[in-house]
Amino acid sequence: MTGKRTGFADQAVELGRAFDRTFAQAPTLDAGASTGFLRVRVGGDAYAFALDAIVGLFVDKAVVPLPRAGPQMLGIAGIRGAIVPVYSLRGLLGYEVERECPRWLVLARSPAPVGLAFEQFGGYLEARPSDLAPAPRTDSHILGTLRSESGPCAILGIPSILEALDDGRRHAGDALKER
Repeated sequence: MTGKRTGFADQAVELGRAFDRTFAQAPTLDAGASTGFLRVRVGGDAYAFALDAIVGLFVDKAVVPLPRAGPQMLGIAGIRGAIVPVYSLRGLLGYEVERECPRWLVLARSPAPVGLAFEQFGGYLEARPSDLAPAPRTDSHILGTLRSESGPCAILGIPSILEALDDGRRHAGDALKER
């Protein structure tokens, strides 16, 4: 009986991952439709979040550092009645992490709330299909490029960022078990 439960659990996990991967694909839009994005700056570079990938944007949230947190985790914050882990988007994208928490934070659309902190908010952009281009490289966190009057920016794939966080937490948990 245990084998069947494990099989169902494994199948449920794989179905969940397959569902998440559909959101990590390059955005496709109807010919006349437009999509909203938030433009941000990380490490001096321009990025964008699709509005449907986030549930909130916050400024100057108090983030409490945690002892022995990983290098990308800045701490925890109280958001909408929940205690939310806050990660440095800068670190998750491969830039050097600054220990001081950036001013801006988005709450990612995910089953468990996760905050992604970044340096600068650049505003709201409305994009037509002709403004979007597929990712020019195989960076798993970049879905494509958004062209706008303020210049091009890379579209961030929140599902792939969250999956990388989950993989990192699983790896850390395995390392603790080995001790």
